[in-house]
Amino acid sequence: MKKLFKILGGFLAVILLLFIIFSAWYVIKFYPRHAEDQEFGNPEFSKRVIIATQGSDYKNEVVQRLADRLSAHPVYIKVTDVSNLDFVVPEAWSNIVILNTSIADRMNSHARQFLDMVGPTDKIIVITTSGGGDFTPPNLEVDGITTASRLSETEAMVKRIFQFIRSGKA
Repeated sequence: MKKLFKILGGFLAVILLLFIIFSAWYVIKFYPRHAEDQEFGNPEFSKRVIIATQGSDYKNEVVQRLADRLSAHPVYIKVTDVSNLDFVVPEAWSNIVILNTSIADRMNSHARQFLDMVGPTDKIIVITTSGGGDFTPPNLEVDGITTASRLSETEAMVKRIFQFIRSGKA
């Protein structure tokens, strides 16, 4: 009987170790990182777009492609981490783009608090990534898109965001 408990204990220890290793790998690979502040264009331009994001390969690619596309126009672009939304004054921006990650079926708390503070507006677009792209955001009263973080789909997402900005709706 002791031998059975020893084997069972060893088996459970191996399963626990594998779970810890998998969890660490998942966090390192998929958990959003802090986004570095960047600026593009002239701050004196009348068209001003702030992009609040989290760092990930997908979001970084979307932000870079969007900045490249917008840079061909007289637009000032500021990129900041989504945690800095607490300090964003909505009236200072023509459009606000928020890229955040849904974790445990919840959008980023900074993004959610900002949207609750601002209320209904047509100058904000929220892009929320989730594992399968099937996250259902709560009633935000702003334009929103949910998607999976597929690098092959970054250009399509950039086109959608660009159209919102060009149409006067974020």
